[in-house]
Amino acid sequence: MIKETDNEKHQSHNHLTLFLEKSAVDLAFISEEQYVFLISSDSDSRWPSHILRSGTTTLKVGDRRLSGYASLITCEKEKRQIEANFRKKYGDTYFDRYFQHPGRFLKIDTSNNSAFRQKNYFEWLEEEFDSEAENYDNHIFGNRINKLLRERSLETIFGYLKPSFRVLEIGCGSGTETIEVLKNECSVVAVDISGSMIRKVKEKAVQAGLSHNLSTFKLRASQLSEILNIYGPESFDLIYSTFGALNCDSEIENIPPILAHLLRKGGHFIAGVYNKYCVSELLINLTLLHFNRLSWRLRNPIPEGHSRFCIDVYSFSPGEFNSMFKGHLKLVRSLGVPVLIPPSNFKRFMDLTGKRFEKMSSVDRKLAGVWPFKYLGDHFISVFEKN
Repeated sequence: MIKETDNEKHQSHNHLTLFLEKSAVDLAFISEEQYVFLISSDSDSRWPSHILRSGTTTLKVGDRRLSGYASLITCEKEKRQIEANFRKKYGDTYFDRYFQHPGRFLKIDTSNNSAFRQKNYFEWLEEEFDSEAENYDNHIFGNRINKLLRERSLETIFGYLKPSFRVLEIGCGSGTETIEVLKNECSVVAVDISGSMIRKVKEKAVQAGLSHNLSTFKLRASQLSEILNIYGPESFDLIYSTFGALNCDSEIENIPPILAHLLRKGGHFIAGVYNKYCVSELLINLTLLHFNRLSWRLRNPIPEGHSRFCIDVYSFSPGEFNSMFKGHLKLVRSLGVPVLIPPSNFKRFMDLTGKRFEKMSSVDRKLAGVWPFKYLGDHFISVFEKN
């Protein structure tokens, strides 16, 4: 059992030291029996990913050095209890100052007999998205660049969508696009690696009175053969996957032939993909003399910590991605998204533009399909057709 010393009790803001591979961080904590509970100050904090990837971690509480098994807490009820205990220990003023937008909640089991099993990549990915499900809408709509990405993807989707279509969505997330497609009198089959995200989509569909047209499956992108087994070939009029699922799957080469089987003749597949080449990011890093960041997107996978994401991602150039579909689907359109506006991690910088952001967005939209900009956005959208 972990107990705080008298000195720790006397110091209302006591911390522990968490040891990472090449550094250490001081963190607020609470403890209960053999468990230590930690909260990251925001979703961009990197230390949780480091200890979750390795599974085990070492920490120092007072004069005691402990090792333990780290796991991510995804249950919202448990998160709220931990938050209440943090407030009780540190006070509301401290908590609101340092945890205004709490990120990930972690539990470290320091008992000697704690079961440890190294999670594979997809298990880790699932837990990360489970953890973000409740706050995912704020992640999108609280960042005007992420919001722009969704607006552009919906513009593209609605350019090929008709009422009564059967639609397959790969990586539905919290349903920011799913619900809009359902409103167009379409039936949607939505898949996602995260069970918590799927529950969120179902809740939204029920609230909107659209659940009768929604079917969901807990699958990752490379498991679409299961959808083919259920619905059969040529069962979808439109398939889309925008800004997420395709960049998180290490087995993406399995996807093109399955999509070709699932699509009806004349149907379209719309893909929003994290680009290997981003001109706006390149120019900003050059201006800020961040030379070490110039080649980050060129690595595959791009490890957590070398991009703005808290997971590993796979980047593709439009040429690389589109070539995977050669012989399966015909490319009909490419767009850069966004082109002049920088990636979402430059949100604070873009917030300073105020109302000028809308004008910049308008110019960006006009350049999106123009060579060479359509190949140089933070993401790109490719539209394919089945002949």
